[in-house]
Amino acid sequence: MLGSRHLQSLVDLSGSCKLFALDSYEPSLQRCRSILEDSPKHGVPVSYIHRVEDLPRQLDLVVVATNADIRAGVVRSLLDHAHVEFLILEKILFQSVHEYYDIGARIEKAGAKCFVNCPRRMYPFYQELFKNFASDPLQKVSVKGKGWGLACNGIHFIDLMAYLGRTSLKKIHGDQLHAGFIESKRTGFLEVNGSLGIEYESGMQLTIACEDSLQADLEIDIQATHSHWSIVESQGLCKVKRQGQEQEELVRFQTLYQSQLSKKFAEDLLTRDTCELTSYAESTSLHLSFIEALMQHFTQFSTEALDRCPIT
Repeated sequence: MLGSRHLQSLVDLSGSCKLFALDSYEPSLQRCRSILEDSPKHGVPVSYIHRVEDLPRQLDLVVVATNADIRAGVVRSLLDHAHVEFLILEKILFQSVHEYYDIGARIEKAGAKCFVNCPRRMYPFYQELFKNFASDPLQKVSVKGKGWGLACNGIHFIDLMAYLGRTSLKKIHGDQLHAGFIESKRTGFLEVNGSLGIEYESGMQLTIACEDSLQADLEIDIQATHSHWSIVESQGLCKVKRQGQEQEELVRFQTLYQSQLSKKFAEDLLTRDTCELTSYAESTSLHLSFIEALMQHFTQFSTEALDRCPIT
């Protein structure tokens, strides 16, 4: 489904370009057609194909929006078939540690520029916070809620705080995760509840916590040196208490959808050779610590030996 949202945005690109929607599963392509038919008219032609071999040998930009378990194989096939200028990969990148190094080496050899779609770095609201925290360093952050999918979505917030804090990851602690695991909404994948503790090189500490619920909710609490921020993305609402001010400020912002973002990163890449998303190298360092912490947890409660982290 996420791939169709990328497509829905990219069809609004201006200039002379052509899009290819690739999926071996025909119903997925039919869903893309239906979504575009229900959208306003667009001028970019789309070809629907089932095999990597049906793509041109020269590709300016490729978005790989598969599940994590098959993504490495798709990227290998893609780079073997075509020269790719820019590559956007969805998270979780891959399920096994060796795939991060293997795909990283292949991307470097192919000369492609690769970014990972942790899109909060593109939100104008968080870009404004980034400027604010240049002179107001982050100290302690919590991301807490119910039913939001810690294993599936935790990397988004680990990435966001690395960005806002201008820092790199030091260590992730998984000892506060709840015993066992639960079946993900996606067949064949697992989820966890409880909390992860994340330490950054700057000294900032992040806690991400999730409890089981059919109804998702999430709140972000940021304690900086001179200010305190409470953010509820689903409401587009942020409360700010600054040091020395008696009254709390109320800030409203827009949470952007993927169908609003893909056109922007594509235009940036095609005109500026870069975009606001996380580089593959930086994202790899964040991902590896994340999946290793989860793998350690899953291994404790699995009756089978695991060589992959079964999340997506």
